[in-house]
Amino acid sequence: MMELNSLDIIVYNGTTELDRFLVGTNTADSISIETQYPFGLYGPCSFRVPRDILSSWGIRGANRISIFNGIVPIYEGRITNLKNAVDSAGASALVECAGMWGDLLNRAYIDGMWVDTRMDQANWHPQLWMNASSKVTWEQQDARLRITPKNVAFLNTEFASLRYDVQAGKTIKRITYDYDLQEGAQQWTIKIWNGALGNIEPGTTIAATGTGSIDVTLGTATTWLELIFESNANQTPAADGTIYGEWSNMCVYYEAGSINLTEIAKDVVGYLVTDGIVNADVSKIGTNSLALVPFSITTGTAARILAEAAKYGDSNYNRWAVGVKHSLYAQTPNGKPVIYAEQYPVLTDYDYVVSMEEAGIQVAQNYDAIVNWVVVEYKDPNGVTKRKDPDSDATLTDAASVALYGKRLPPGGALKVDTNETLALNFARVYLAANKLPQWTASGPIHVKGFIRHKQQFRLPASQIEAGKRLRIENSLQDLSGSGLTFIIQKTRYNDDDETCEITIGVPDDLVTRVNRL
Repeated sequence: MMELNSLDIIVYNGTTELDRFLVGTNTADSISIETQYPFGLYGPCSFRVPRDILSSWGIRGANRISIFNGIVPIYEGRITNLKNAVDSAGASALVECAGMWGDLLNRAYIDGMWVDTRMDQANWHPQLWMNASSKVTWEQQDARLRITPKNVAFLNTEFASLRYDVQAGKTIKRITYDYDLQEGAQQWTIKIWNGALGNIEPGTTIAATGTGSIDVTLGTATTWLELIFESNANQTPAADGTIYGEWSNMCVYYEAGSINLTEIAKDVVGYLVTDGIVNADVSKIGTNSLALVPFSITTGTAARILAEAAKYGDSNYNRWAVGVKHSLYAQTPNGKPVIYAEQYPVLTDYDYVVSMEEAGIQVAQNYDAIVNWVVVEYKDPNGVTKRKDPDSDATLTDAASVALYGKRLPPGGALKVDTNETLALNFARVYLAANKLPQWTASGPIHVKGFIRHKQQFRLPASQIEAGKRLRIENSLQDLSGSGLTFIIQKTRYNDDDETCEITIGVPDDLVTRVNRL
């Protein structure tokens, strides 16, 4: 059995492999490795190296390590702590590591907004030096921007404006908004000035009373824009506020294309490649076209940004996972990990299998955790908390589940999501799809020794079991989908001394809690 799990620990200084004999990793013991899902993949790792603690050592903190079982890579991380000890087993060094998700992506801060929907004065500034600035009033809310002329004389071409400036190093590539121009019997115009173009942005000039929508990809990307309200005649407006120019539902895009998990993940790769943190390979990033507008995280760790983008699922209400794979899985390996984004594996198939006897646990369906009548709270454009429930949106309930189990609301009565209505509803539908049927729970982790059976019935070494794979428990009742009692593995902990792997399954997956912990 021992030949199934023969681990090699390789320590790198940059991309240079340190000699395993000289640093002693060829004699390491007490090796412990964890994997995790849906955010990860590699978690903590530790091992013990017998050595003379008074002598110099080639291993340093932040060195990259890879662990292999034969030729199969099973772990990658960086050293976070080195501890010297002398006990009954002799002198040794305990090496503690963190996976690349926790050590690199959870430490790498990104200042990168994708689409800005903020419309307050902190982002759109009245240009008080313009020739008509003293002749208008500005109304700025989260929901709209409005310029209203006062009851004073205007000269032809006099105008007032609001300016938007981007973050350092960014450019505006696209802008969308709704407009409302009311000019009465007079002559007024609203339009947008492109600072880089040095002129009015084509397609934004409105010169007649009416409402509508604008979606313009800028011919010339710019670092600043101005919303202009201009008089086109010598005229004096009425004092009743019936003449005005208004912009609402404003979205300023720092990307010309769609904003979704796929594009955000690729952009994160771009940021981190520049900093030398990850591989440039984006082939492991799946296609997810769910529009994430707004998605205006301005500062956050790469891990937080990816997890936030993944938590809304996709337009078919599937759950998604994000993380990093071993650097050797890159199309062109360079010692840097590879970012992935993927839909949760479907439970109509499986990767590993154990019998009920082998599992040594009890499984049960948790009817208390059913949610089939979802109430969701979100923020409207003015920052006011709003609610949606099945009485106002029929997609927030499952009639078949309600008929079987009665009306079941989320814990606390409502899901609370700090986003707009569209994304809040998608999140709620993803949650409903995952929780409308009773969830299987396990009485504890499953422990396997030496190996686990692969679905193709060969013995897979226990050290190669990883989170995110699917485990089927055979000779048991099928679940309600008819696909067998199949779980997504959420966590593994492998102990090399006795070749055992502890497999955690059946724990409810609270994405909101997990994201907020990042």
